[in-house]
Amino acid sequence: MYAPPKPLMPFRFLASVLWKPAIDARNYLYDRGLLPVRRLRSPVISIGNLTLGGTGKTPLVIHVARLIIRLGKAPVLLSRGYKRRRSTPMTILPPGAAAERPAADLGDEAALVRIHVPEIWLGISPDRYRAGSAIERALSDAVIILDDGFQHRKLKRDLDVVLIDPTQPLADNRIFPRGSLREPVTAVRRCHAVVINGDPAEAGPAEIRKCIAQLKADGLIFHCIQQISSLKPLAGRVSGTITPAGEGDPVFLVAAIGNPQRFRRDVEGLKLEIRGCRFFRDHHELRPQEWEACWREASSRGARYMLTTEKDVVKLDREPGFPLYVAVQSTHVVETELFEDLVRRCVG
Repeated sequence: MYAPPKPLMPFRFLASVLWKPAIDARNYLYDRGLLPVRRLRSPVISIGNLTLGGTGKTPLVIHVARLIIRLGKAPVLLSRGYKRRRSTPMTILPPGAAAERPAADLGDEAALVRIHVPEIWLGISPDRYRAGSAIERALSDAVIILDDGFQHRKLKRDLDVVLIDPTQPLADNRIFPRGSLREPVTAVRRCHAVVINGDPAEAGPAEIRKCIAQLKADGLIFHCIQQISSLKPLAGRVSGTITPAGEGDPVFLVAAIGNPQRFRRDVEGLKLEIRGCRFFRDHHELRPQEWEACWREASSRGARYMLTTEKDVVKLDREPGFPLYVAVQSTHVVETELFEDLVRRCVG
């Protein structure tokens, strides 16, 4: 990720050099109030990140939405609906209403959140202020979750949460396209809370904490542990049947997510025998022939079944004709009481 092929280095270097001043100028204008920021009536919690690729943001969104429900409020997710195919500029989906094609109409991440939190309102639009305002007209006790919102500075937020994946460095990283940073690491100073996706006792999170301390960022630091809680056969997603795989079962991994290596590491923790894998770019929707090609390769390697992520399954229009299991993730914030108190005060 951080060492592109040498022939491309001059082009990536030039693009990065040109991109960084534009980011710095934009942040300068927002920091000094020279660019407009709009405010919704409801409390707004932004959950975002500093890097491209998967940091585990969607499971944290689900965790926060459930916490909002426990606090007696109505969670609302505002998302731009990345990679959705519906042409309408705005989609509002209240609880109980169903999208005809969830991933295509809403985007795969918003569709996945809706599966886990059916009580949530969804506002899908590039103009998240407009979507939030439309929902507020119908809802008096809303709490807004701004999905992937750290760089979306057009909307005022009451709590800014940045999720960091310790497998991606901060101190030695570079601005895209030379590296995976969306903006300079100094941007972490403007957030209220950092959530490091990893066990606080491990070396990776410790390095991130050290980097944040050197940046003199005064936001609170939390840790979340995301892991596979169960494996479900695809047909069992509707009925709720859980069929755990046996230890040592041969499996083949298929995924189109931002950080497939973390997915592989999590599966290895289940002590399954990984016979092979096929990973695609993030948000890619696998065509039927691609699934079939994956199964042929899995069969040739002696895999008992294929294992994929919830984010990939939500894009399937029909069940495939081969054994496919889904890895269901859970999220736990280590500093539970402190994090819940932070959200409670924001919801206030």
